[in-house]
Amino acid sequence: MPQHLAVGIAASVTILLFINNRLILLPEMESIKRKSYGTVAYGLAITILLTIFWGVNPAAVCVGVLIMAFGDGLAGLIGQNVSSPSWKVWGQRKSIAGTFSLALVCFIVLGVFSQITIGNINYIYLLVITIVTVGLEQISMWGLDNLTVPLGVSFAWAWISNN
Repeated sequence: MPQHLAVGIAASVTILLFINNRLILLPEMESIKRKSYGTVAYGLAITILLTIFWGVNPAAVCVGVLIMAFGDGLAGLIGQNVSSPSWKVWGQRKSIAGTFSLALVCFIVLGVFSQITIGNINYIYLLVITIVTVGLEQISMWGLDNLTVPLGVSFAWAWISNN
C-alpha cells in the first residue's frame, strides 16, 4: 500500500474517532468509566508512525502498533481480572499483573521482530525499551499512553535497528 494512502486512511479514521469521542455516537468505543482520549490517541499514533516510518522502517510502525494493541489491551484485561497488588498514578489504577503483562508482551514482540528483521541483537536493548515502555504507560494519563507508548517504542526500535 502506498504511504500516502495508508496515512490518509489512518488520518481519516482518527478524525472519525475524535468526532465519536466528542459526540459519543458509538458509546461502545468510549466505554471506560474515566475521561480518556485513548481511541483518538491510538489513531493519531498510527498516523504519525505511518508518516515517519512507513517508507524507511516499517518494522518500527509494527512494533509500536502491536505492543500497544496486544500489550496494553492484555494489561487492561489482566489488571482488572487478576488479583495483584496495585497502586495509583495520577488517579489511575495500575497493578503488578497488568504491568507485568505489558512488559512481557513488549519484550516478546521486540524479540520476535529483532530476530525477523535484524538478526542477532543485544537483548539489553530490548530490556531497556521494555522498561521505558512500562514507564511511559505508568505516567500517561487520560489514555495518552496510546500515543506515548507506540511512539516511544517505535522511535527506540528505529534507533536500535540502525545501530
